[in-house]
Amino acid sequence: MLRRYNSLYLSIILRYKTYIEQSENLYLPDTPKLITPDSDEVFAFVISIKNEVEPYDFKSNFYEASIKVLEKLEAKISILQLPIQFWQTPSETLLNGIGDMLDYYSLLCSILISLGGVATKVLVLSIEDNSKVVVYSEDINNNVLLFEHSKEVKKFKNKELMFKYLIDKNNSDITAYEFNDKLYRDLTLPLFSS
Repeated sequence: MLRRYNSLYLSIILRYKTYIEQSENLYLPDTPKLITPDSDEVFAFVISIKNEVEPYDFKSNFYEASIKVLEKLEAKISILQLPIQFWQTPSETLLNGIGDMLDYYSLLCSILISLGGVATKVLVLSIEDNSKVVVYSEDINNNVLLFEHSKEVKKFKNKELMFKYLIDKNNSDITAYEFNDKLYRDLTLPLFSS
């Protein structure tokens, strides 16, 4: 019966795919709407992390807490590419336990901001038709922490070293942007012009 329901839902979704994608259209400068560090679901998740690192203090425990966040999300959220472009809020991603890469990283960014990492941003790099989405944050010592799905948290001394790690310098067709709950910034010209 579950298979029949899933088949029916998929038929309905695909029938109205164009309408849904037009309704879900989100322009790049609107991406800060995807980050919701103050939502009830994100707040509850953050409280559970803070309880594990008690007493939580951003200066002392952000790195440790961020690793716990990544471990929990890796276990809780499945990432898949849907046959339709659809935006979920971080609360919906937590509730459903599934989403695409942007849903996953929007949730991660929301949680890290709620933990006090206000400099946390989602970074999207498009390199020759391949997109790479990651989250990065600056810690109290001005190190840059890089969060990638299914990888350990990496520390860099500055953003330039992180970008060097992420980008193949021989590639000329690169666009990039970053966002969080407060800003959207196109990074293509400042980062890649020489």
